[in-house]
Amino acid sequence: MGIAGLMLVTVVALLAGALAQEHTTQAYSVKRTSIVSKSHISIATERQLRSFQTSTLREDGEDRVNVPWLSKVDDLIQSMFKSSLSPDKVQIGTWVQSKVHPKDLFSTLRLGESAAKLDDNPNLLQWFRFVAPYQTKHGEKAILNLDVYYLLLETHSNQELMTLLKSLKKTPGLSKFASNIQESLSGAWVSKTLLKETSSKTAFEVLRLKEAGSKLDDTPVFHQWLKYVEAYRAKRGTVMLGDIDMFSLLQKTMPERELTTLFYSLRKVPNMKNNAETMQRFML
Repeated sequence: MGIAGLMLVTVVALLAGALAQEHTTQAYSVKRTSIVSKSHISIATERQLRSFQTSTLREDGEDRVNVPWLSKVDDLIQSMFKSSLSPDKVQIGTWVQSKVHPKDLFSTLRLGESAAKLDDNPNLLQWFRFVAPYQTKHGEKAILNLDVYYLLLETHSNQELMTLLKSLKKTPGLSKFASNIQESLSGAWVSKTLLKETSSKTAFEVLRLKEAGSKLDDTPVFHQWLKYVEAYRAKRGTVMLGDIDMFSLLQKTMPERELTTLFYSLRKVPNMKNNAETMQRFML
């Protein structure tokens, strides 16, 4: 049921309850009136007159009586619409308050289905708008921009995601979000990480490359990491990540049947041919 439907049901329920309460009050008043003395009737009549004196005159000249319960319902209706929150914003607010993790919501909304359209999917756009406030509330480490990228990479190509990010940069409210993801994929991390002399294995883990799975060779982040491995080796003057260590990392990332294809691809990468051939032999 939509937001409008929920509001309508709420108002109807309140009206029904208020009418029932008014009916009960009137019935009780009639019962009491039948047994009170004339002096009490006079007092009651005087009170009724005072109540009606609080009514105002409408522009068309007719009396408008102030009914207490009707006023409460009117206030509620006004508060519902006064916030000017769109159903979309209400939904996002509900997700944020529910403490649901973006990855779990991604699965619940079935956004990872291969048939899902990236550039024309209202649920996906809503999910993107939810991730940003979630990061603000729980910290960016709760779900990295790279995590968002890898989730989408499971069922879509890198090229499709690049097209999506360009589209998001033109979408109101999502431009900064898209730019942040693009920056995470830009390779700017290489020089900064090299200055800190972070080990190649640690860099692999920080970059969440294991999340790429069988799409590892499709992501630019992996090829940036390969360049980092070479730069790190050159800087330290020793092989800090041997072929057996790299093989172990890759073996934990993707199925073995796909490793052969990856190693064949790596043989075409500058300075990686010998490493790729060695790792291929580990599979024999």
